[in-house]
Amino acid sequence: MSVTTPLSRALDERLPELLRAHPRGLSEHALLQALRTAGCDHLPPGPLADPLALFRVHFLLFNALYRLRARLWRAGSGHLSIEPLCIRLEEYRPGAPALTAPDRLAGFYLEPDNLARASRAGVARLLARSRRRLLAGGERAAALAVLGLAEPTDWPAIRRRYRELAGRHHPDRGGEAGRLQEIHAALGILERCYRGT
Repeated sequence: MSVTTPLSRALDERLPELLRAHPRGLSEHALLQALRTAGCDHLPPGPLADPLALFRVHFLLFNALYRLRARLWRAGSGHLSIEPLCIRLEEYRPGAPALTAPDRLAGFYLEPDNLARASRAGVARLLARSRRRLLAGGERAAALAVLGLAEPTDWPAIRRRYRELAGRHHPDRGGEAGRLQEIHAALGILERCYRGT
């Protein structure tokens, strides 16, 4: 179900073209930056330090992404892979597991009441649960993959690989800012997992 706000309408208009322009995919952070660059005036400017404001923008973005994915599936014109570190348009393949597997998160983001009920205390509890789940794996594995690493690994190896990739992909050295942001986001996730911060 759609959440109707000026931001959600702007997302509906701009997401398909931005995702087509980035066939390798974008992290959530890079996608928000690309939306700002593309003139999505309804996004709050600058970093979102307030957890409740961050949750609201995140929720509206993922609501729009899951609705776009459903439209693509119905039309048989593509599949939208939705992961925080890589949101990517892919080819539609009937019967592919991604098209038939249930997605618990889709139900959460497609329910407008979840946004309406969001409170500062509720978001704090949600963030605490999410941090605990990071240790369980999925997002950790995705972050390791962004760095080209796999388990077993340790914090010193992660730091070495991060420094290598950050140097290689820095815009001052001809790299892409979006790729560097993905590398930074992956390090943030892994730091929480491996160092408990």
